[in-house]
Amino acid sequence: MYAQIFAEYGQSVVLRRFGVSSLGQPFCIFTRKRLLGGYVTEMITANPRNRPFISLPFKISGVQILEEAQLFVQSVLNTLNKLRKFSLGSQPTGWCIPVGKDMMQFDLLDEEVHKYPSKFLEIGDELFVECMLSGITFYHSGIYAGAGNVYHFMSNNQEIDSTIVSCLSTFARSPASVLCDAFYDFVHALVETNNGSGPRVFRVTHPFKCRSSDEIVEECERLAGEWDWYDIRNRNCQHFSSFCSTGTMISYDMENNLKYLACTLLRPSGRFLAQKIHNL
Repeated sequence: MYAQIFAEYGQSVVLRRFGVSSLGQPFCIFTRKRLLGGYVTEMITANPRNRPFISLPFKISGVQILEEAQLFVQSVLNTLNKLRKFSLGSQPTGWCIPVGKDMMQFDLLDEEVHKYPSKFLEIGDELFVECMLSGITFYHSGIYAGAGNVYHFMSNNQEIDSTIVSCLSTFARSPASVLCDAFYDFVHALVETNNGSGPRVFRVTHPFKCRSSDEIVEECERLAGEWDWYDIRNRNCQHFSSFCSTGTMISYDMENNLKYLACTLLRPSGRFLAQKIHNL
């Protein structure tokens, strides 16, 4: 970790501390001097299952004087040694760990995951299945529950018409359910394949682990009794899986302006356009 920090920032680093969180994630916190004055504290984390296994540096504080930075680093260390679960949507005072599509890492899983999911997955893993519509890539996501099952969130309309067009044109608080399906059913919920091979499946991680595997699954079970409406723009399957993993809702697809526009064009009042695109 230190080699990466030194290569990136060199002598501007004035303080660094290594540690392992209460959830077992190795990390390094470091404070560096800014060119325009003041100091900023950043972090890198490690996940041995990822490739690359060390995250890019991400900022966890605003601009500080050196004394403030020193106190902040010690406070973070103390918190990570004790705190087992918290939400990135409600972080400890003074923390500003970033969230969003740019912070997500995608690791492509071996094709054999379709036959032996438990060989490649651990309970609580966040999964993205690749779906294509008119040359644009979208993803259906869920949380691996173990024993070959996956929690995922779908509108009730999608259970009847399980096409990607139906998914992307679902607006206005459509009735929905959290499902726990077999891996095959989850993977093919919005994807039809005719060549005998399954769609590409990715394991998605966020740089900072703030919940254990069991806590992630418990969140899925809790939301199963609460999430009963769907809107592709602000309450879709990715909002569900990210909320279970991190405590804050993130939609990788909806943070992309092109994809958001595509979904807007597919709203129910424009279903003729949806059908036209579907037939391309």
